[in-house]
Amino acid sequence: MRKNLIFASFLVAVAAVWAVMMVLLVQRSVSTQGPGIETAPTLAEENSAEWMSIYLSGKKIGHIVSLTTRTATGYRSIESSYMRFGLSGTDQDMKTFVRAEADTDCRLRSFSFEIRSRHQSLKASGEVEGGILEVVLNSGGEIQNLSFPLPEDAYMPFSIAPLIENKGLAEGDSISITIFDPSVFQPALMWIKHEGDDRIDHLGQTVLVTHLTTSFLGARMDMWIDDAGRSIRQEGPMGLLVLEEPREMAERFPDKESPVELLTLFSIPSDVRIPKPRSLAYMKAELSGVELDPSSLSNNRQKVSSTSPFIVEIRTIAPGPADRPDSSGPLQRYLEPEALLQVDHPRIKATADSIVGNLTDPWAKARAVAGWVHDRLEKSPTVSLPSALDVLQSGQGDCNEHAVLVAALCRAASVPSTIASGVVYLDGSFYYHAWNRVHIGEWIDLDATFGQEVADATHLLLAEGGIENQASMTHMIGGLKIRVLEYR
Repeated sequence: MRKNLIFASFLVAVAAVWAVMMVLLVQRSVSTQGPGIETAPTLAEENSAEWMSIYLSGKKIGHIVSLTTRTATGYRSIESSYMRFGLSGTDQDMKTFVRAEADTDCRLRSFSFEIRSRHQSLKASGEVEGGILEVVLNSGGEIQNLSFPLPEDAYMPFSIAPLIENKGLAEGDSISITIFDPSVFQPALMWIKHEGDDRIDHLGQTVLVTHLTTSFLGARMDMWIDDAGRSIRQEGPMGLLVLEEPREMAERFPDKESPVELLTLFSIPSDVRIPKPRSLAYMKAELSGVELDPSSLSNNRQKVSSTSPFIVEIRTIAPGPADRPDSSGPLQRYLEPEALLQVDHPRIKATADSIVGNLTDPWAKARAVAGWVHDRLEKSPTVSLPSALDVLQSGQGDCNEHAVLVAALCRAASVPSTIASGVVYLDGSFYYHAWNRVHIGEWIDLDATFGQEVADATHLLLAEGGIENQASMTHMIGGLKIRVLEYR
């Protein structure tokens, strides 16, 4: 059976589309000119390279080229992908490159990963040493060393097809394996189920395939593998389709077709027009169309008052008397560095110190940080997997960039902080958005993008934390419906 890396790009595509969904909801005149995206000519010219097209809601957004070869110690897989989107009236593109080395049982031994857009060049590489994956992350021109414990059997996504054969999975069987996905910089369990053999139409022919379903970081995906071990079709959240096609088809974009405008495509129309949304202190809404977990949507400002129908009530919470929060125990993790939150980097620490000065009150610090980020960042539609150092250096971005930088600077100023992801109301629709929560004795939501010290009640939180947590929202995009029942 041939081993391929095509499934890896599907996970990267999901992460990339999600990243650009978290955009600033303010239209601006932004130049569409920028540096070109490099290609991988050596890989592309290989006759044995495999090509796939990426579609979103039926429209072409990119392509993948991949190649796997045997080595003296196992397998080497290389892939490159290119994606093009429309974002707030601008053309945006993203390029990814992955190289992975695996042993003869397809277990991960080393990898390198790069993602490029006009806004970002982020690189990561890693090697497995004694059950530990040592990762070097290069972001914003700075090096960050990360370590992740791995079980002996840990894999890159390209290992899925051969694993099914090696483990002898039959129809109805399922397994779980540890996957390291470089687009979210952490290992996680993937569940795989053998759904049975099938026949599908592919490029004008009927092909015998094995149908698999997978679940990874909350996202369900379907894939169809032919008898040569090639993944010829993959379907997943947000209407993503990855389809094996000849090179000339995979590289071609329809003439005169504008890039898919993500902001409009995935907006959620509201049945009620709210005249002054930024001043709302209360909103009650019914959510439908997707499976929801009441526990993940409940916090001190958000209450699930019914699950059938699913009703959420949101109240703004303004700070009371601000005692210094206890940063020990469960709050300690909200002060620590993460893969893309370089809290302890000298530039982040120096910037935080210059912003808060002699302030000691946690709420005063949080307000100062959010105000500084709001004033300093140019509001620009941005395609990236944002890191705090990148954002600090570029001085521009949309809501995701604002939220990442606020979280890092607040933590560096000893204020527990996290990233809130969900939707917010604007001009007749709800749009996917990111903001922050800070702990000053209790959790307070603030929005540096909108310049709100207390986020209004149209901010509906769906997930909390970094991109690995945001990925749990992908199954909602394109399916979630919101009916506003009451507001004031």
